[in-house]
Amino acid sequence: ARILSSALVQCSFGLGCAALLFSRGKKLFHKEYWRFALGFNLPLLPYYLSQSLLHQSDRIMINYYGGSGQAAVYSVAYAAGTLMLLLTSAVNGSFMPWLYRKMKAEEHRQIRPVISGFALLVGAATLAMMVFGPDVVAILATDAYSQAIWIIPPVAASVVFVFIYMQFANVQMYYGENRGITWISLAAAAANVILNGIFIPRFGYLAAGWTTLASYVLLTLLHYVRMRRICRKHQVSEGVFPEKLLLVLSVGMVLLAGLVLGLYRLGFVRYVVFLVEAILLILFRKKLFGFLKAMK
Repeated sequence: ARILSSALVQCSFGLGCAALLFSRGKKLFHKEYWRFALGFNLPLLPYYLSQSLLHQSDRIMINYYGGSGQAAVYSVAYAAGTLMLLLTSAVNGSFMPWLYRKMKAEEHRQIRPVISGFALLVGAATLAMMVFGPDVVAILATDAYSQAIWIIPPVAASVVFVFIYMQFANVQMYYGENRGITWISLAAAAANVILNGIFIPRFGYLAAGWTTLASYVLLTLLHYVRMRRICRKHQVSEGVFPEKLLLVLSVGMVLLAGLVLGLYRLGFVRYVVFLVEAILLILFRKKLFGFLKAMK
C-alpha cells in the first residue's frame, strides 16, 4: 500500500504535467529536442540509481548487521536529519536557471555572492536542525526511538555537502559533461557500502551517520575536482564559486556535527546556541540578503 500510494500520486502528477506540456506544445515529437533530451538524460540513469543506493544502503546494512529495530531507529534519524533537503532542492530549483543565464553571459563574478548567501542560509538552517535534533525526534517518534538523536548531526551536516555538490554538478551539466557525474556518484555509493561494512560491525549502527557524511564529503570533493577540470577545458578563467567560503563552511559543519553531540544532554545550552545563531542572522541580515538580491 505504501509503494502503490506513492507511485499513484507521482504518476498522476507526472502524467498531468506531461499532458499539459504536450497540449501547449501542439507537437508530440520533435527529432532535435528528443535527441537532446535522451542524450542528456540517459547517461544520468545510473547516477539516479547510485543516488538511491547511497540513500538506502545504510538501512539495508544496519538491518543485516543489527536487525530491523536498529534500522527503524536509523530511518527516523535520517528522515529528521535530511528535512533540510527540502530547502536545498527548492534553492537549487530556483537558482539553476539563473546560474545558466549567467554562465551563458560569462558573468561569473555575479554568481559568487549569490552562492555565498545561499550557502550561509543552508548552513544556518542545518545548524538549527542539529541543535533541535532531540526535539524533532520527540515530535516525529516515540521514546523508543530516542537513540536516533545521536545520528542526526552527521546526517544533517551531509545536507550542506549535498547543496555544494549540486552546484558543482550544475556547472558540469551546463557544459553537457554528464557521464563523469555518474561515475562520481557510483564511487561515492561504493565508498558508503565499504565504510558501512567496516564500521557498522565494529561500532554499531550509530557509525552509519558518519559514514554517510564521509561519503558526501568524498562526493563533493570529486565533483569539485571535475568541475574545475571542465572549467579549464572550456576556458573559464574566473572562479565560478566562492571556494574559500565553501571550504570554511564545509569544515565548520563537520566540526559542529561533533560539537553539537556534546550539547544533547544540555537542553538549556542548545537553546542558547540557537539564540546566538538567530542574533547573528539578525545582525548580518542586510549583508546576507544583499548576497541574495544580486540574483536578478
